[in-house]
Amino acid sequence: MSLNIIIIGAGIAGLTAAISLCQAGHSVKIFEKSKFATEIGAALNLNPNGAVTLAALGFSFDRALVRRQQRLESVCGETLKRLGCVDLRNSEHDFGAPLQSVLRSDLHQELLHLATHGSNQAALSLDSPIRRIYAAEGRVELESGETYTADLIIAADGIHSIGRGEVFSNDLMLAETGMNAFRFLIPTENIEDLQSLKSLIPGETPGVTIFIDTKDKDNERHLVWYDCHG
Repeated sequence: MSLNIIIIGAGIAGLTAAISLCQAGHSVKIFEKSKFATEIGAALNLNPNGAVTLAALGFSFDRALVRRQQRLESVCGETLKRLGCVDLRNSEHDFGAPLQSVLRSDLHQELLHLATHGSNQAALSLDSPIRRIYAAEGRVELESGETYTADLIIAADGIHSIGRGEVFSNDLMLAETGMNAFRFLIPTENIEDLQSLKSLIPGETPGVTIFIDTKDKDNERHLVWYDCHG
């Protein structure tokens, strides 16, 4: 039986859900509050289990300019001395897919392509913020006042989800973890001539490097780098 499904949010989770549901024969409508005028985000790693799932959906790793990583090493953040290294060259044989890295915007663009192309494509409405979800009625109300009904509503609208309060108690509050992450992109040509870092730049064996603060035993501090946008 084909269902009418509304997905709130056209990020990575929302688009992936839309692709799988469309391929299963369901009718999907996506509401996204942004205009996708400027896609932001740095890079991320695709673990083998995630890559296998994406491949089953028809994801093109070539079109997304994905980079394959063949090692995972840790170095001392102060001396840059290698502390350990894991050989990942056999990941495809062992786990079904290699460890890969991808620019978030490239990943998102390929998911967007899959969701909105094909024989049964999702209907995507941009600049369409949701005002309220009426879960029991299967109805959503947009900020514009328009309302839509569905057999199933999927809230994939992130950390500030408007749908969370419809499922959980309104007393549910986000909790501070005390941890922070700063993500950024640096063109390789900007650092490849720095002698102090030259030996760490991936060559014929690209990989992920973790710089670890080995002196502070009470607080976890580390920096992770890897290449992307191949």
